[in-house]
Amino acid sequence: MDVDIIHNYKDRLKFVDVTLEVLDDIFIIPNIIKAFPSPSTNNTLYSKKGNQFLKDNFDHELFMGVKINNEITLF
Repeated sequence: MDVDIIHNYKDRLKFVDVTLEVLDDIFIIPNIIKAFPSPSTNNTLYSKKGNQFLKDNFDHELFMGVKINNEITLF
């Protein structure tokens, strides 16, 4: 990722480290609890740190939750 994007658009970005309701009944959910096994294909995904490729630890993942009729669907 081009880190200049963060600096160029800092007024449009928000760091999210707790569940946040961005609109009525629409939520951004960080800190995902891993209650179920990850898909085996996750072992084929990598992230780049410097010049090295490391297995992705998915610590940057988020859910979006939409509440309809008192039920939440996660994306």
